[in-house]
Amino acid sequence: MSAPTPAPGDESPGEGYYPDPSIPGYVRYWNGASWVPGTSRPAPAQAEPAVVEETGPVFLDEEGQEDGRPEPAIAWQADASHQSGFAGARDHRVSWGGEDPEPPAPEDATPSAQRVPSSNAGRAGLQRVEVQPAGVSEPVQPHQARPAIEDGTGTPDPAEGTLTLRARPANPVPQARPAPVTPWTPPANDPFGDLARTQGRPAPLGKRFAARLIDTFVLGALTAAAAVPLAGRAVDHIDGKIDAARQTGETVTVWLLDSTTAALGGALLGVFLLLGVLLDAVPTAKWGRTLGKKLCGLDVRDIESHETPGFGAALRRWLVYGVPGLLVVGIAGVLWCLVDRPWRQCWHDKAARTFVAG
Repeated sequence: MSAPTPAPGDESPGEGYYPDPSIPGYVRYWNGASWVPGTSRPAPAQAEPAVVEETGPVFLDEEGQEDGRPEPAIAWQADASHQSGFAGARDHRVSWGGEDPEPPAPEDATPSAQRVPSSNAGRAGLQRVEVQPAGVSEPVQPHQARPAIEDGTGTPDPAEGTLTLRARPANPVPQARPAPVTPWTPPANDPFGDLARTQGRPAPLGKRFAARLIDTFVLGALTAAAAVPLAGRAVDHIDGKIDAARQTGETVTVWLLDSTTAALGGALLGVFLLLGVLLDAVPTAKWGRTLGKKLCGLDVRDIESHETPGFGAALRRWLVYGVPGLLVVGIAGVLWCLVDRPWRQCWHDKAARTFVAG
């Protein structure tokens, strides 16, 4: 461990505390020949200035006491006569906090640090740090800050000794004009509206009855027109059989229904069914309505898809209506719509899974 550097003209530094070269921030006692073990102490901290009640910038480089009053005694010192050491007579006792046997050093230009002269060979050119107690320090006069003057932007000027960053005012952004309100228009293709329009409801029974009367009248008229020649041939055949029985002079049973009249009746039934297919099944499968339903504003739809039924469903619908109608049983099937809910279907509608909408 190196010794303190002696002052110019001295051979070795004198006894006293010097900055410890092995521990930064500590001081250690030098007995004139070597460092004394166990004497390392933290270097005295700089005294803090008295608390100023007023706010504002405070400058800590004020001058020391200039009124000639003596500086207070240094509290952090040692008496070499009361300290045991390891270097013989030169390493004697010191008393911490006692009076310094050496005369006080003259004041330096700064009150916080004083140079201690050497007693024998001179000090090592270093200064012993002595801190002036905070209780006797001269109160610091607060700096009179100039009043802040507001500029055109409404921001006060910064006080002296401070730095304030001011943002450059941004260019005003032009306000965009609101877009004109566009009136609401319904969409061109509204699937929900189309579905609501295509959803049919059961037609009133009065319209259905009127449409059925029209269709029945047309079908009956055409069937009657085709039955006239067939009925004439049947009548002539029966009259011939009766005349032949009279000529025998005997009691003879004449059967009105024979192969000839049965063939003529079958032909008439075929004409009726064929006309029903042409006047009812085909228009229902093609347009969803017959002549009578068109005049009454009704149409036949599939109960599930609400679309026009196919030809098979339309043919089944006509057969279930026409054949029982010839046997008079179809009247019950037609009247079934009076009690059916909610689609008011007749028997032929249930067989074809259709309903009359309107």
